[in-house]
Amino acid sequence: MIAGFLAVLVGSASAAVVPLPQAYSHNDYKQKRPLDDALERGFCSAEADVHLRGSELLVAHTGGEIKPGVTLQKLYLDPLLARVRAHGGRVYRDGPTFLLMVEFKSDGDESWQVLREALKPYAEMLTAFTSTVTAHGAVTIVITGHRPGMIFRAEPRRLAALDGGFGDRDSPEPTLYPVISDNWAARFQWRGGRMEPEEKARLERAVRDAHGNARLIRFWGAPDREEAWALLRGAGVDLINTDRLERLKNFLLAPPPKAPRVIRDLPE
Repeated sequence: MIAGFLAVLVGSASAAVVPLPQAYSHNDYKQKRPLDDALERGFCSAEADVHLRGSELLVAHTGGEIKPGVTLQKLYLDPLLARVRAHGGRVYRDGPTFLLMVEFKSDGDESWQVLREALKPYAEMLTAFTSTVTAHGAVTIVITGHRPGMIFRAEPRRLAALDGGFGDRDSPEPTLYPVISDNWAARFQWRGGRMEPEEKARLERAVRDAHGNARLIRFWGAPDREEAWALLRGAGVDLINTDRLERLKNFLLAPPPKAPRVIRDLPE
């Protein structure tokens, strides 16, 4: 009876969470409760840096921060699989696919060979890719950082894809780069206030190019505050990086500001 009551409580809490497709938890493992903090706020994407040590992919920002046993499986894949099984095959019941961005800090080819084997037990929840077809699952794995090369492209079927750079936004390989990411500071001088028309046009063109090829787009290194989030959302950027999970959640859930009322002179 108690177990059933707890299950109802958990289900009610989960149902109260509004999935936020644009919310991307940057360096998620640095949060007080990795993954959990993001999921409780409705985030639909998170980033985990991994270092290859022997046959394990250990989650940490730098090599000096590595802790034994803190693997990608333990911190992310296992809890995501448990959640998918408990929520009718989705991370959020009836919600969108969850994006897990895995940043390789070690050699790309070597890290991929380990990740490829590590992902097999989680195949039931993962998006699968061939050279021409994407079979969407509850969780999509995208590799960034030190990306693997031809060894990855040669796979006939993969449980992961690659994070594309700015030059890949119109790549002819339809399933290789589902996400395009770029350094904000390398493309734009804007840090606040009015964006120059030339920069605004460049931003809009980047979004249009990515969307025209069915790819999501995100920028890392943009100012992490409401003014920048509003600019990115207004331009149609799909993933908004943040380290401030609660603030971004509140921003995305808030109703859009009303347009200022224009008072015109009455006709004489």
